[in-house]
Amino acid sequence: MPIFKQETRTIELPESKAKIEVYTKFTYGQIIKVQEKNLPDENDAKLELASVLIKDWDFVDEKGDKLPISAEIVKNLSFADGNHLISEVNKLLAEKKT
Repeated sequence: MPIFKQETRTIELPESKAKIEVYTKFTYGQIIKVQEKNLPDENDAKLELASVLIKDWDFVDEKGDKLPISAEIVKNLSFADGNHLISEVNKLLAEKKT
């Protein structure tokens, strides 16, 4: 009998050194969630895909409270960190197409 399991891996962002646990494959539900937002811009769609791909991260605010995982937070990452994260998303999308 098949076992349902979503695998993850941890990536470290180059500038902030934040640790982000990401799913290694997109699920049907994650893709539907992004499609439902009907984002006209490809960059906004990538930010949204990145946010649904993230299972957990260690970003906190000034008070030490964990930041929610959202496209808006991803959008505010430094260029180096955001570029690295989107690069990881692009790799997963490329794997899905093959």
